[in-house]
Amino acid sequence: MLTDRAVEKKFKEAKITPDEPIFTTKDLMKIFHVHSQVSIEQFDKTGLITAFKTPQRQRFYTYNQIMYLKKLQILIKADFSFFAIKALIEYEKSEGRDPDAFIEGFSKFYKNYLYNSNRNTARKEKKNVRPPLKAATLKEIAETPATV
Repeated sequence: MLTDRAVEKKFKEAKITPDEPIFTTKDLMKIFHVHSQVSIEQFDKTGLITAFKTPQRQRFYTYNQIMYLKKLQILIKADFSFFAIKALIEYEKSEGRDPDAFIEGFSKFYKNYLYNSNRNTARKEKKNVRPPLKAATLKEIAETPATV
């Protein structure tokens, strides 16, 4: 799952106290394989999660927040903007529904959609593959009768 052993160890230990803010922005960058700190801070700016800030303005995140972002990752992969995700969550709450149930349902639908579309694309590509043309030799051309 993770490539950095220190972050992986911290991630395993965080399961014991999931509400303790111990992950920095750099840790989240490693967990989500993101190369920009701004991308991680967008989650905080849009209100999807709220970072715990020190007096030096360093952001810390909890294990529960990371797991919540992992759920939202399927919406991000589906090209939903952070603001659209926030609007969907607020709409589900205003209708008295559980936003997590919506996210889970959408994830199942989207995974099936991706699986089926990838499978169908592979089938079409396999079907449309033509065998390579055989180059005729001079002998074969000479032996072929001419048609008038």
